[in-house]
Parts: sequence; structure tokens; C-alpha cells
Amino acid sequence: MAGIERSFEAWHRFDRNFFLVFVACSWVAIAFGFAPAVKERFLGTPGYEAPWALVIHVWSFVAWMTILTLQTGFIRRGRQDLHRFLGPIILGLIPVMAISAIATEVYSERFYAAKDPEEYRFFIVALTTVVLFTVTACGAFLLRGNPPAHKRMILLATSVILSAATFRWWGATIYKALGFDAWLMCYWLGPTLLILSAALYDAMTRGRVHKVLAIGVPIYLISFAASIAIYWSDWWLLLVRRVLA
Repeated sequence: MAGIERSFEAWHRFDRNFFLVFVACSWVAIAFGFAPAVKERFLGTPGYEAPWALVIHVWSFVAWMTILTLQTGFIRRGRQDLHRFLGPIILGLIPVMAISAIATEVYSERFYAAKDPEEYRFFIVALTTVVLFTVTACGAFLLRGNPPAHKRMILLATSVILSAATFRWWGATIYKALGFDAWLMCYWLGPTLLILSAALYDAMTRGRVHKVLAIGVPIYLISFAASIAIYWSDWWLLLVRRVLA
């Protein structure tokens, strides 16, 4: 795997700014997406009491974004040694984030399905996110000896876990304006815009798209579409209800 795209131009003078903008946009999405939920918890008026899995997931997610931000800063300052030093921590966060995300979603599905059994359908969305994140995050670790591939794998992994933040940001507006179907279809809009912008950046600066994105972007888009199709299937609702209920 370390041989992927060795001929690809490893560095461009705009790269540092592109990844800095990516990280900045990620934090903006997190701030706008999760601010209302955080405010409710600080005020003592949350939708439901936070289980231990949610607490772990929130802090591991924040740790991922914080380390990614620090690593971006280290690279800008030429401190590759500090960047590599934080690598094992990122690796250790992968199973923590994945397992806590699934546990949190199970709790959430059971809580909301008590009022509406149709809520079980949404489990496929969380499952898709976790699978895509785990695969690309592990791929980033395996490709750490190939910086261009490694960086794009990290971008794919981070983009997909921002789906909840971006959706919370503009989901309510889309629901009011276009209805439930459009609301659901737009769940993956945030990650889609991020990965397409990365592919466009490659095309503009290198004249072609790196193989990680050339393969990863279509897989992501197909996975997003498949998750929506599964969401509406009756067999999926029956399966999840049997497993989770």
C-alpha cells in the first residue's frame, strides 16, 4: 500500500493553506452544529441524559480534531518529529471513537424508538459513518510512509465524521424548506462537499486526482446513496428492531 501514487507530486506551495482551511472549516462546522446541544446540556435541559458512551465519544472526537489541528500546525512549522509523535495517539482513538459511536447510537435509537419505531431506520446512517471512518483512518495509518496518500486518507476519515455536525448546522433549515425526504438526502451533504473540494484541489494543483481520492470519493458517494436506500427498506427496519429492541 505504501507504493500508492509514488509518482504523484508530493507537495505544492498551496498544500499547507488548503489543509489549514480544511481544519478551520471543520471547527466552524463543529461549532455551529453542536453549539445548541452543548448549550442545552450546560443549562441542564438536554433531550436525554448522556450515557457513558456519549461522553467518551464526544471527548475522543474532540481529541481527534485537536490532534489533527496540532499536526497541521507542526507541519506548517516543519516539525515533522512532533507530527509523528502524535500518530500513535490518533491510532488509539480509532477503536474508541468507533465503538463509542455505535454504543451511543444504540442508546439513542432505543430512546427515540420508544415513541416512534421508525427511528430504528436511522441506525444505517451511523453504521455507514463508522465503517467509512474506521477503514479510512486505519488506511491513513498504513499509508503513513506515503505523505500524499496519508494526508488524503486523513481527510476522508475526518470528513465523514463531520456529517453529524454539518447536518445539525443546516438540517433544520432544509427540513422546513424542502421536507423530510430532502432532509434525509442532505445528511451527507457536508462530507460530500469536503471530499469533492479535495478532489478539485488535486485537479487544479496537479492536473489529476490522487488515487486515494479517485477511488475513495466514488466509494463514499456510493456508500451514501446505499445508506439512504437501505434506510427506506422494510427488511432493514425489521432487522434493526429485532437486534436492538
